[in-house]
Amino acid sequence: MTDVIQVHNVSKSYNMLGTVRIRTLFQDLKRVIRPTSLPETSPVQSQNRNVLNNISFDLKHGESLGIIGHNGSGKSTLLRLLAGVSLPTRGYIRIEGKVAPLLSLGAGFHPDLTGHENLYLNCTLMGLSRQQSIDRIDQIIEFADIGDYIEVPIKRYSSGMLARLGFAAAVHMEPEIILLDEVLAVGDYNFSMKANALIREFVGKRTLVLISHDLSAVEKLCERVIWLDHGEMRQDGKSSEVITAYTQDQQKRSAKTSNRSLQAEQSITQTVQKQVFDERVSIEKVAVYNKNGDEQKQFEFGEDVIIRCHIHLSEAVPNLRVVIGIMDIEYKAVITACDNQKLQGARQWQGDIILEGVFPGLKLRPRSLGVYIGVSNPIALQPLGSWRDIVPRFFSIGPRQDMEHHYYAPQGDLVYTPDVEMHFASD
Repeated sequence: MTDVIQVHNVSKSYNMLGTVRIRTLFQDLKRVIRPTSLPETSPVQSQNRNVLNNISFDLKHGESLGIIGHNGSGKSTLLRLLAGVSLPTRGYIRIEGKVAPLLSLGAGFHPDLTGHENLYLNCTLMGLSRQQSIDRIDQIIEFADIGDYIEVPIKRYSSGMLARLGFAAAVHMEPEIILLDEVLAVGDYNFSMKANALIREFVGKRTLVLISHDLSAVEKLCERVIWLDHGEMRQDGKSSEVITAYTQDQQKRSAKTSNRSLQAEQSITQTVQKQVFDERVSIEKVAVYNKNGDEQKQFEFGEDVIIRCHIHLSEAVPNLRVVIGIMDIEYKAVITACDNQKLQGARQWQGDIILEGVFPGLKLRPRSLGVYIGVSNPIALQPLGSWRDIVPRFFSIGPRQDMEHHYYAPQGDLVYTPDVEMHFASD
């Protein structure tokens, strides 16, 4: 099968003085004209910044490739090179086939033209006849589903509407190669599901290159993944293997950077979002333990996880409900939770209370996790206070499991896992 994308020994670097800004134009000209007047150690001398270094890969027709890596690793730069928006500093790229690049919201659209006018202009530039353009535009408008806004200048569009129109236009031009750069993250749930379903139809029929921080989506849509790390190709291979290696590497890095006491007041302000709706209620402390009662940061697939929280009630609070949950930090979603509704004892507590949420045999693929605590009055439908980790507190580690293993996917609705329970605890 013929290679439709060839990337051989590609490097990309930028001259830090290459970007001309009006407010510093005079200073920049002085640096270029009289570079010797500056000492060798001057930070304003011309410097090249390498964004990509010696990247090589080939992609055949019908293959799907995911590109992952931390922010600033060179993913978007590589996609711009594939789209022809930018040229490599060294090496070469060859593309065979019509490419639909969706690199940014509204790319290629004129802000003063309406959505309808922009679509007609795009169809004309693609070489379609008048009747072909009309037929194609009708399909695009139906898929984008932005209503009467199609007759409004796109400079009035929200980012979500731009994403809808841009994606719909790109995929309905019948491209042989489609390049996607994280632009679907702003779409609403229904549109995201519709777009993902359409992308799945592309897989195997056309060539797909996808950049996304949604590793689950990358694994489902792409059979192959490239991991970029500071412009270097760290790994290239089967999606499940590369994503596992990348996830474990990120977990190790996160564990190092967050290896400090989360109970210290300074740390709490940096790593936890606390909301107080009732001054009588204060969530004082949270910790994660293994089944032996030892604090732990990393849990293997199927291990017991115990979350302990300390709550102080300055006076008796009636109809108190406490929820202890586990959060997926990346998705900011509560995966599983338990509450005190089955806990024996008074609903009107006072003073210092320590509660434990026990999550036995938690079956989670490798990811970064946090703790959610919610205190409320369910009778009055009144929130009293909450605690939400915003950086990883602990991690699920190990190899990714086979699909037959039970897997609690992150989602907005709570997933009450089997045998989860809450009980009182003591220091």
